[in-house]
Amino acid sequence: MNRVFNSFLLGCLTIVSIAAFVHTSSAQDHRPSGLQPKIEEDHAEEAAKWLEGFRNPMHEPDYYEKRASAFDEFSRMDNRPAMKATSSAAWIQAGYSQQDCATGRASCIAFDPSGTIYLGAISGGLWRSNDNGKNWTSLSDTWKDLVVGGLAVDQQNPSVIYCGTGSPNSYVGGGGDLNGVGIYKSVDGGLNWYLITGIMANTAICQIEVNKADPNLVYCATTSGIDMSSDSGHTWKTVNSSVVYKTSLALDPNNAGVLYASGYGDIEKSVDSGKTWSQLSGYPVDNVLVVAMSNVSSDSIYASTGSGAQRGYSGSVVGFSTIYLSTDAGGTWNLVSQDENYLGEQAYYANAIAVNPTNPAIVVVGGLDIYSSTKAGASLTKRTDWTAIENNSDYSHADIHRLTYNPYNNELYSMTDGGIFHSANNGFTWQQDMNARLPTMLFIGGDMGVDANGNPAIFGAGAQDNATSVLLPAKSTTTYNVITSGDGGTVYISPTDGQTIFATYTNATLFSCNDGGAQWSTDLAKQGFGTFSPQNLLGGTPINNTSTPFYIEYDVCDQDPTVIAVCGGSTIYGTNTGDLFLSNDGGQNALAGQLDFPQVTNTGDPNTEVIGGVNTVHIAKNNSQYVFIGTSSSKMYYSTDQGTTWTPSKTILSGAPTSITSDPVNETHLFMTVAGTGGKHFYVSTDTGRTWSAPAKGLPNFNYHRIAVDSNGNIFIGHDFGVLRSQNGGVNWYPVADGFPAAMVTSLHVRGHYLMATTYGRGMFYVDIDQLPSLLNSVAPTTASNIGGPQINDIYPNIAMTSAPRVNLDYSLADDTRAKLTIFDVLGREERVLFNDYTSKGEHSIVGNLSGLAPGQHYIVLTADGFSTTKPVTIE
Repeated sequence: MNRVFNSFLLGCLTIVSIAAFVHTSSAQDHRPSGLQPKIEEDHAEEAAKWLEGFRNPMHEPDYYEKRASAFDEFSRMDNRPAMKATSSAAWIQAGYSQQDCATGRASCIAFDPSGTIYLGAISGGLWRSNDNGKNWTSLSDTWKDLVVGGLAVDQQNPSVIYCGTGSPNSYVGGGGDLNGVGIYKSVDGGLNWYLITGIMANTAICQIEVNKADPNLVYCATTSGIDMSSDSGHTWKTVNSSVVYKTSLALDPNNAGVLYASGYGDIEKSVDSGKTWSQLSGYPVDNVLVVAMSNVSSDSIYASTGSGAQRGYSGSVVGFSTIYLSTDAGGTWNLVSQDENYLGEQAYYANAIAVNPTNPAIVVVGGLDIYSSTKAGASLTKRTDWTAIENNSDYSHADIHRLTYNPYNNELYSMTDGGIFHSANNGFTWQQDMNARLPTMLFIGGDMGVDANGNPAIFGAGAQDNATSVLLPAKSTTTYNVITSGDGGTVYISPTDGQTIFATYTNATLFSCNDGGAQWSTDLAKQGFGTFSPQNLLGGTPINNTSTPFYIEYDVCDQDPTVIAVCGGSTIYGTNTGDLFLSNDGGQNALAGQLDFPQVTNTGDPNTEVIGGVNTVHIAKNNSQYVFIGTSSSKMYYSTDQGTTWTPSKTILSGAPTSITSDPVNETHLFMTVAGTGGKHFYVSTDTGRTWSAPAKGLPNFNYHRIAVDSNGNIFIGHDFGVLRSQNGGVNWYPVADGFPAAMVTSLHVRGHYLMATTYGRGMFYVDIDQLPSLLNSVAPTTASNIGGPQINDIYPNIAMTSAPRVNLDYSLADDTRAKLTIFDVLGREERVLFNDYTSKGEHSIVGNLSGLAPGQHYIVLTADGFSTTKPVTIE
């Protein structure tokens, strides 16, 4: 360390004072502009439990291994019908972000010398921007796992990129971690990827670093320790597992053989390029620690520390934050800050630190909000306020998971539960614009409405940590506006008018309106989060005496939205009983302060007894007297008198029902998905649920969460990785259309001639059912109307020789848009990506590399602007 900085540091240390710890509640609300938020208690743990229960309803201990294997089955599914049509509808993204300044949880970032930025998102995958975040391109839509925890670019060869899957929910353990499938690696700048599994499968990756002197050396911090590769990621070995969770890495900027790693109560150092490690001392050993260094000083290393207690897992919460600094390469540590509790109560969840690359005295930390110091960690100054007005220079979403400087320009980036924020002046002021076109919302459930002409008129959804919002295509096709605060749950939009909306918050909370949320939005802006909340239809009802899940399941009758049924129990919290509550007055009695939503199962009358907690409910679309439920005990019950009496199905199911729906015009014809990997996944009943058959062939063996049908014989099921369609009663299944990522589906509805789906991590999508190709062999190939849409104008030569496996491809786009060119085999299975980026309208040409593909016929598919265009090419 240079002498000037050393003297300056000693002066800073003398002014550090002992101050009382500031106790700050964690922030989970996301606000529309100008609103003062309502402070919420920590929801991170409860949300993690809900997610675990939704993904793995049967609590199978080996589910994620089976899920990964089933993804391989899914990727090999026969998709020949998609190749029959020269053009077809493709999925369209419904909006991108909230208020142009917040989106889903970002986790990590990496840069290459050309200015390209790569961004990882939790459940949202990997993204690339070539224009500093104005536009983003997804690079991971076909991956086995979209939970990204670590990311690195080889600075000597920026075409080489490493992306680690999985992410810890807690830095101290205790459950809820999203374990990944390994590391994806690209050697062509992110166009194509291959998966490296080995020891990193079924663990959560927290950080990846490439040795600057020897890029063959790659390091990975995981929830199982430190893994290292000496051959550019081809093979790996664990080099440090003395303390299980390792959450951060720091590499000495001047000595490539020196590394630091930290975790819960532990900082270790290696001086032989990661081969062996020794534990350092002099810092708090019972705290969560993350470490950081500048790019110029080998001596100074910082540690952000905080209490690691996690509510529910450890039984206590203590909130405090400290910064420690070593000026002798980890030999000794000095406390430089303890007077600002920037971590709040959740150091176990959000703890970040960054050091300016060229000035080691400038330090930025974050947890609940962001603070900075120009005095080597002393005298922290608060720089952001999550309660500030959005788009203000002091606004950043709460829960800061990582702070990272771009080493090429010293721009600072903050990865938060509301997306990515950036600062050009060491965190003094912040910008939110990089979130505007980044569709990574963690939607819990949503819906859409169509106008009198059948065109999309409104989309609505609730998002974890980011409220409930609506998208009005007539005003904007990209930006959602917030209508209620807090952790948004499931939204239902009545097809009777497209304006009656039901929305949920956490636990036993249900709101309703009949104006598309307009009055909610107005009241929210006037009153602010601290005072405004729509009246809870479930407040004071019997459901409050039960153990409700974090996000409740409910249904509203499509034909009669005054009939609402709410599930009041869940197995997510280990309970085996839970009942159904039903209102047939739209909750009006509840609004008037009278008894409403009476319990209609297990009331004491033997005719109402059901076994297990009610997990899912459906009210027949055309007859509100018919109600159907599935329970945690793998039972299905039906009522033909609006819940007065219940009859159990005679069919033994292979798992707990996850979703039930009815034919739009025949309440006795039902469709159902069930959880678990030990049996059938899809059932059909033609006798009101009395008996069920399981006709499906070849469904991949993962969980199926949602189901929808239309009046033309199309059946759709949403699963862990997308949506499948059947046109022959559920016997054979095919992917619906191009353009849908491998994301978990949380809701699925048919509205007009559109199918919509929300996802956990990739926002909302919709597709025009009328423009999909037929799946029936007896029907001639259909072609979607694609006038003015994307076109493959020419492929030449149309026969490529194996000795010269290249073709020239001319294509045109009607608008500036994301475009993707992909090669498929004759079964409609993806083989290679030729182009994937945001590009301008007009005519374009590329050279397609077909080397390594088998001789025979292949298909090149252009997907853009809601359409896919297909042309064949032959290799001889």
